[in-house]
Amino acid sequence: MNLAGPTHEAGPDAGMPVVRPEAKAPSQRLPLVDLVRGLAIVQMVAYHFIYDLSYFGWVRIDLARQAGWIAWRSAIVSQFLLVLGIGIGLGDSAGGRAPVSGAAGGRSPCRRRSFQSPAPGCSARG
Repeated sequence: MNLAGPTHEAGPDAGMPVVRPEAKAPSQRLPLVDLVRGLAIVQMVAYHFIYDLSYFGWVRIDLARQAGWIAWRSAIVSQFLLVLGIGIGLGDSAGGRAPVSGAAGGRSPCRRRSFQSPAPGCSARG
């Protein structure tokens, strides 16, 4: 962050440094992944809208037993899982997630709920 010297403006922020945003790095997002994610969301909203219409009796569709509706529902779930896996893989490869290690999942064993006794070697206030 670039900080300039004090401002000469009047008002409540007088004397505060001016914060100027730095140039942003080029985006690492993949448009295809965003497109697939967006399509999956649109399909999910449409499916649930039709489900609600059926549930409240506005249309007579058996979404739980007709093969086409079951296939569409399965395709939507599969798209979400695929995009989730791709996103996690891309985040890990870009260093976007902290590694999780140990039985505590990366947390200190001293940080427990207040009703539990402290771990060996930790103070009661842990």
